[in-house]
Amino acid sequence: RRRPMKAGRDGDEDDGQMRPKGGFVVDCLVLFPPSNPPPSLVLRADDSRAWTVLRSSARAADDAVVPPPPREVIHLRNGAWRDDDGRAYCLRPTDPVSFVWPHDGTVQTLHTVDDHQLVWRTTNPDEPEIRWSPTRATSKRRDPACACAIA
Repeated sequence: RRRPMKAGRDGDEDDGQMRPKGGFVVDCLVLFPPSNPPPSLVLRADDSRAWTVLRSSARAADDAVVPPPPREVIHLRNGAWRDDDGRAYCLRPTDPVSFVWPHDGTVQTLHTVDDHQLVWRTTNPDEPEIRWSPTRATSKRRDPACACAIA
């Protein structure tokens, strides 16, 4: 038989456990948001920032590892940029954000955010995943001068 609660104690005085006044103890689980936000909160189709493109190593036909190409820095300006060969790219306001490679029609779609890097998935089997890492803008600024035609 439990004794009535006294000032600041509940239950058996001999157990030495302090319990809150009022007799109720509520157990709860507090859920915090994930450390990696949804991609739509990190990148929009009209974004204007610099990113370093990180490509994975590939495997050649003889199963030898081919080193990744040199890191490429892109400068988004209202969602558009040009690569080193002068090809124009434009982010599309899809959900999630995506764009088309102009030279072969590959679609690159934002998949997730992982440790401050954007993880993209592509329809190109040779490069199924590409990451973008935020970077500081450099003096080599490219003006995309391209109109994004949304198809």
